[in-house]
Amino acid sequence: MNEKAELYKRLRILISEKRKRIAQGSLKAFISLYLTGITPTRSPAFHGEIVGLIEKMTGGGAPQWGGLRASETLPHFPESKRKPLDKKLNRLLFIAPRGFAKSTLCSVALPLWLALFSKKKDIFVVSSTISLAKDMVRKIRNEVESNPLVLQDFGDLRSEKWTEDHLVFRNGSVIRAKGRGFQIRGFRPDMIICDDLEDEEVIYSKEQRDK
Repeated sequence: MNEKAELYKRLRILISEKRKRIAQGSLKAFISLYLTGITPTRSPAFHGEIVGLIEKMTGGGAPQWGGLRASETLPHFPESKRKPLDKKLNRLLFIAPRGFAKSTLCSVALPLWLALFSKKKDIFVVSSTISLAKDMVRKIRNEVESNPLVLQDFGDLRSEKWTEDHLVFRNGSVIRAKGRGFQIRGFRPDMIICDDLEDEEVIYSKEQRDK
């Protein structure tokens, strides 16, 4: 190998390591560095709020969003109604219209970030049906298998257990797809992400709503 090729190889390694260090501490950075192919080129302000709150809950960074630290307050409330978030969050609920990339942020980018950096070991992606949950896990799987930067920086993370509803990463992290009402006994998830749990059956049935 000639000198230029060796230098280029070392430079790629350095860039890769720096990119991983930046992304490890911030979901926002991870998305902007690795997931430009599946995220909007321009994001509304509330995406910043979502990411900031997620980072507070998971122990990630707390970047500035329009001059406001999203992890310390809820900027969409009037000034008189704002409350500091000075305690550790363990649950979050996000509500937004369809087509606003909630699922991309919370059900694809988030579990992928948590798994790649081993922030969580057993992650459940739950939806109203198993097929919808599998669709989210399929998108995660596609990024692991075909995203050039993910492959360059993390290598092939697939293990022998690599199916449409169950991804076991070589670093030990696990992502599972589950439908509403699944049997949780015997599992020990440390992160559960619920996406569109309600459907017409639940909405229009008083018995299901009461449950």
